Amino acid sequence: MKTWMKQTDDEDDEITDDKQWTAGDFAIVSSDNVRFHIDRHYLMSASSVFRDMLSVGGPGGDAGQVHLTDRSIETAVVIGSFLRLVTTAELGFFPWETVKLVNLARFLLKFDCSAAVKVLVLLAQEKITARKTSKIYLWVLGAAIDDPDLCVNAMTNDSLTATWTGENEFDTDATRCQVKGNVFNPQALSFTWWSIIPGEYLWALNRAWAMAGNTKELPVKFKELLTAAKACDT
Repeated sequence: MKTWMKQTDDEDDEITDDKQWTAGDFAIVSSDNVRFHIDRHYLMSASSVFRDMLSVGGPGGDAGQVHLTDRSIETAVVIGSFLRLVTTAELGFFPWETVKLVNLARFLLKFDCSAAVKVLVLLAQEKITARKTSKIYLWVLGAAIDDPDLCVNAMTNDSLTATWTGENEFDTDATRCQVKGNVFNPQALSFTWWSIIPGEYLWALNRAWAMAGNTKELPVKFKELLTAAKACDT
């Protein structure tokens, strides 16, 4: 079986086959060496990158396998979630599994899966509404896919009064856990969240919170500041 992409540095690592994704005319090997089989038409319909890669005359048109190498967003967890999304339009995890949500979103953006991004947002909204969970998770998703309007919509109404239920101690497993406080208060967020939120979004939230707190002005100030931050990048 030909491989289109360059192997990772760990070429000697054994590749294992995923137990669920076992059939198809194409294989994706994740960066942590798990192989997923799928019919290529799913990939070509979901992603313009895969479509160009696998089309006749494309760089991977005659390949039977691609080995991805990004250790953050091309792992087995992300690939499995991606395949489930594009084949069944299902989200195989809860939106509050934030790292999974953000990594999947970034994968979809990297491979130009525009329709799948919209499906991801809809599925996340459905799950959050059904479980009456805070819309902060939609805000994080909006930041990941660079959708300011999704972020602003997530910051309205009852979302502004939602709070974390964690301990009110900043030294309590501070890297991974939120501390007690309003969900949009940057000081209450874990280091993990700070590390996955794009810088301009995090800065705008931090400054907007200092100016408006959990009032109806928060989304207004946030969008104004985000617009200003984006203008600095040009």
